[in-house]
Amino acid sequence: LLSKYELLSYLLLLLLLLLLLFLFLLLLLLQLLLLLLLLLLLLLLLFSFQSIFIFFQIQEFLFSLLFSSSYLNISSYFSSFIYNCFKYIYFIFFLYNFHFILFIYFVINQKLFFMIFLILFFIIQLPQILFLIFFLYLFLFLFFFIIILLLL
Repeated sequence: LLSKYELLSYLLLLLLLLLLLFLFLLLLLLQLLLLLLLLLLLLLLLFSFQSIFIFFQIQEFLFSLLFSSSYLNISSYFSSFIYNCFKYIYFIFFLYNFHFILFIYFVINQKLFFMIFLILFFIIQLPQILFLIFFLYLFLFLFFFIIILLLL
């Protein structure tokens, strides 16, 4: 028969292993949620870039129709000047839009997009890293706990 302390130690060990299993499943669920969040964010960025492209193509076409010299009885120099003014006003207006700022950085400096993806990838890998650290601590705790029990 097992003594009272041995039975208690085995029960504690079983409880810690169950806790570890529960934590592992929880971290796995968290990892799946973060992966879905990353995919959603990438799709959102992709659709926002596409909508900005489409909007700028539409407004370019409308302004070219509106300010072309064939539709207005003014000189082409003046119409192109008005056209460029409107273009810069729209550019400044969309500069305050967050998606457009991301788009500009993505076009000019592609390192920003790479850094965003890298950070999100690290966030996805974070549960595995935390699990490994927790498992290491748990292993050390169980190791010292068993040594202490053996010394008693």
